[in-house]
Amino acid sequence: MFGGESVFKITICLLLPLLASGCASTPSYDDQLGSWVGRSQGELFADWGAPSEVLTDESGATVLYYHRERSWQKKGTSMNMGGSFPGGTEPIGASGSGTTIIHYCNTSFFLDADGQIARYSYEGDECPLKPPPTGPSNRKRKY
Repeated sequence: MFGGESVFKITICLLLPLLASGCASTPSYDDQLGSWVGRSQGELFADWGAPSEVLTDESGATVLYYHRERSWQKKGTSMNMGGSFPGGTEPIGASGSGTTIIHYCNTSFFLDADGQIARYSYEGDECPLKPPPTGPSNRKRKY
């Protein structure tokens, strides 16, 4: 009925779409934010939680501002030497203070007069697909 070559072709034709769908790329941050344009403030609150701040821009539009940051302390250097030195036997030490490294993402949604999201903007080097909820617990969260 079906030859070996036909079965192979049918199998490939059935599996190819499944394999191709597995290769779909993750949407960019722009794609994810763009999907909010035209949706309501309430929908955004339900999904993202309350904003870090509610602001008003120069044109009088309401801006929902979400801030996310991740920081850690980069250790400094330290060196201690002890032994017999001219003038005494006190150890000498040197240390450098650490540096705080901060990565952040600021995302703003601009509302129109009807409370619908009209546009968005973002800046920062830590812009994910979706920020976690804001609040004090955010500082302890590992990303």
